[in-house]
Amino acid sequence: MRVTPRATARQRFWVATTMGEVKEEEMTNASGKASSERQQMSRRKQPEMPAPVPAATARHRVLVPPGGAIPVTPPVISRYTIGGYTANFGVFFENTLGSDGQPLADAILGSCEQDLSQLRSFFGGVSTGRFSVFIDAGSQYWAYHESCASTEIHCVNVAYDAPDGELENFLNCAEVDEVLMAVQAKGWDCGASAGEGLSRVLATELHPAGLNTSLANFSSAHYWLNSARPDWVTQTGTDHDRVPIGCATLFINYLRHQLRFSLAQIVQAGGTTLQQTYEQLTGCTDAFGPFASLLEAAFPPGVTVDLPNDNPFPLCEVPDVMNEPAQLASKDVLLSGLAPKFTGTGQIVNSQTPIAGKVVSGGSIVSMHLVQDKTP
Repeated sequence: MRVTPRATARQRFWVATTMGEVKEEEMTNASGKASSERQQMSRRKQPEMPAPVPAATARHRVLVPPGGAIPVTPPVISRYTIGGYTANFGVFFENTLGSDGQPLADAILGSCEQDLSQLRSFFGGVSTGRFSVFIDAGSQYWAYHESCASTEIHCVNVAYDAPDGELENFLNCAEVDEVLMAVQAKGWDCGASAGEGLSRVLATELHPAGLNTSLANFSSAHYWLNSARPDWVTQTGTDHDRVPIGCATLFINYLRHQLRFSLAQIVQAGGTTLQQTYEQLTGCTDAFGPFASLLEAAFPPGVTVDLPNDNPFPLCEVPDVMNEPAQLASKDVLLSGLAPKFTGTGQIVNSQTPIAGKVVSGGSIVSMHLVQDKTP
């Protein structure tokens, strides 16, 4: 059940940088007098805060746009307003967000329970404690929590930008799913590139419009495609490294959309590397080779790639239909995951575009020209 504060009894808090202490600053009723009943309700409803983590040793788990700066100092003491509550979430927004704070909180409150239920299904139904989501003001869009298991989540927004609820939910889901990784304890590490890649893939599954918006772009696959394409499948980088993260998001999407494993199967086959996940799913050991070769055929090295998202799959090889009857050519193209298109008035294919053997995106059109008889 969602509970939101009344406009006549706004509740504000000073929150320490470690989020280990919450002090009530102001809570008044319509007449300006303190309400004992609402004070008690507020104390009951406040989500539990994690134990303090020294700023010098806390290594935040982060989601930042590729190339974005990771703050090296902890946030300053901030004043928050209660946005509202659901069964598993308390949402608060920093007062400096002004009139944008409540719409951002409402966006999360309207989606968080459904999102959590869907994410839990991917992880086999694991449960966590309550989540505390703090919507902060900053100079760029990003999100963090103090450890993989920390249920205290911070979604950072640029003040005075028009609120984007889909982006806000993307940020929140990308951190919530990392908590589920920690609880699941099957090898996914949110501090490693494989875990960060999974985090982004799952957040994109639930809120695809949040991956790449006019306000922030969290897509990462093109960073690996435009690099030397090192093997980050049998080894792993960190959640700060955009090239390993790009490889991870591509490989997880390859498992799902090219090899046709479900997200639940992928998530529950966790390992410390994506190679281990692949082996558990397929029983085979060559994870990186076929993956890299397929992408090399579709996106030749040295040619700049600019993907609109992190998923170019499925990729399909164009079949050779030269001199085939139209009916057979159509069947072969469809079985390859492509779409046939004919020109001409005959029954025999005498030219095709793209040429046979070219690797293209699934669903691409193969144009074939028909003539009456085979070319001598």
